[in-house]
Amino acid sequence: MRALILSDSHGRRDMVMQAFNEANRVQPVDAVLFAGDGWEDLMPLVNKKLPIYAVRGNVENVPSGPPYLRVETLEQVRTLVVHGHRLGVKHTLDELVANAKEKDAAIAIYGHTHVPRVKWHRGVLTINPGAARDGRYAILTILCTGRIEPELMRVGELKGHMI
Repeated sequence: MRALILSDSHGRRDMVMQAFNEANRVQPVDAVLFAGDGWEDLMPLVNKKLPIYAVRGNVENVPSGPPYLRVETLEQVRTLVVHGHRLGVKHTLDELVANAKEKDAAIAIYGHTHVPRVKWHRGVLTINPGAARDGRYAILTILCTGRIEPELMRVGELKGHMI
């Protein structure tokens, strides 16, 4: 399972598509996870016929949008997706991780800070892909063995940062 992780596109559909196309050049993406602030920028991906798991962020104050929080199971690994503004991620990851643990999620994906970061925090893998508007994204590979491989990427760079 290989997922493209995006957040904070803020109207930059072009960057969303560049990240998607670049990620697919290496190996096909099986799903897209979007951590808010620009979910309408994902509309060109709807035709790609792959699962898109999106949440809304702090600038998407519309009642008909996606939820603020969701938990998905990817290759038997429960994954929490939030924007993070309601969990204070600009100051600490403690509340994010507490939410993930409460929902039995091994991975917590968030945005809001625009800062790309992959970090194990109190036993939960936290991933912030950075701002898609700035060409940042992440790739999450979950192997059938259960091994989790996150990579931080930037549009135009084929080699990312893996932990």
